Amino acid sequence: MLIEADLETDEDDFASWLQRTHPQTPNEPFINGASQSNIEENRQAVKAPADSYTVLEKKLSEAQSRFLEALGEVEAFQQLMRDHPELNNCLSIDYRSAHERSSRLLGHVSALEKAISRLSGS
Repeated sequence: MLIEADLETDEDDFASWLQRTHPQTPNEPFINGASQSNIEENRQAVKAPADSYTVLEKKLSEAQSRFLEALGEVEAFQQLMRDHPELNNCLSIDYRSAHERSSRLLGHVSALEKAISRLSGS
């Protein structure tokens, strides 16, 4: 049963009022929201974006590096085919393969940049 004294919360916060009006039994979990597992979960949730940001930045750097490597390969094949037209038939497959790889890697770079942007904005 609630009495008028229980409703006065001007000087109390909700947690102390809850403990006063609903004493904890030994088998009950701590209701206040400050249980150790909740505190640890909150710490990990705050830490996760920073960890995610670091991981995404590393992946972006690697993807950019691989993209530039593939782009350099495309340019090298183009130069070889210009300088040695007789190799066009045998190099065209490798050229197309390098071109497709560079396009895929550019997509990876773009996706990672967007993910980092979204993470930074949140």
